[in-house]
Amino acid sequence: MIFFHHTDNFFYMGLTQMWLALSTGVASIAFFFSIYWVLPNRKVPWRPVLRTSIVAGIVWLAAKIVYVELLLPHLDLKALYGPFYVSVGLLFWAMPRADPLCRRAVQRGAAGRFESGMRKAAAGILRHDNRVALSSA
Repeated sequence: MIFFHHTDNFFYMGLTQMWLALSTGVASIAFFFSIYWVLPNRKVPWRPVLRTSIVAGIVWLAAKIVYVELLLPHLDLKALYGPFYVSVGLLFWAMPRADPLCRRAVQRGAAGRFESGMRKAAAGILRHDNRVALSSA
């Protein structure tokens, strides 16, 4: 880059941290958007998916900050689990971070199934009412 080995200063460190936070936020939102929009087995409108992925991405980043800054320094996993502390640490990291992903995916799928079920039920009621009206006439 243009810094020519002059990277041990406040400006460069702040710029690096801001770029890392911004790119991580955009990448997590894009990750959730791709999961919620591409993977479902039906056509999903992109606007609600984008709102949902933004919320899930923000929750994802907040969970990371809480885990890394608040929880991890107070856990002495090496003393508790011995050589398996890395695996336990990964489990502690993965479970809360997978939770928003699964919750939002279930909410999106349940909302779609509910709406299509309501449409089918309404169409069945209308067909039933027409048959009753035709048979009684």
